[in-house]
Amino acid sequence: MSAFDPLKIYRDLDIVCPQFAKRIEKAVENARAAGYPIAIFETWRSPERQDWLYAQGRTREGKVVTKAQAWDSWHQYSLAADVAFKTEPGKWTWEFEPKAIKDFFLDQGLEWLFPFEACHFQMTGGLSIADARAITQRSGVQTLWQKIAAK
Repeated sequence: MSAFDPLKIYRDLDIVCPQFAKRIEKAVENARAAGYPIAIFETWRSPERQDWLYAQGRTREGKVVTKAQAWDSWHQYSLAADVAFKTEPGKWTWEFEPKAIKDFFLDQGLEWLFPFEACHFQMTGGLSIADARAITQRSGVQTLWQKIAAK
């Protein structure tokens, strides 16, 4: 049995890299101030959820929503967030033009995965996902965060 429910979505900024949290929070705040009803849809993602999402459109019904399997996404390293428009409590939509909000995130030094994952922003400090995996396995995620924050 899995330790994590693949349907569980985490939105809490307290569980991500503090420097990333500050940047994503500021970007969302600036977008909202400009009139966009943007909110953080998902931050940290369990490996089980990542594999469940990866299966969508492949071995499970639905359209493909990610190209990354577990540990090949910055979500597992608490350095990525997906955003969406929140139209009312509990109601989310991705039916908007992501280019309209991208600059709020790019201005905070975040990277954008346009066009495929247009609502996904991450902070990698120029490291590859293979680097992230190796650093995390060798020294822990805190060390990875320190290396990225230092860049």
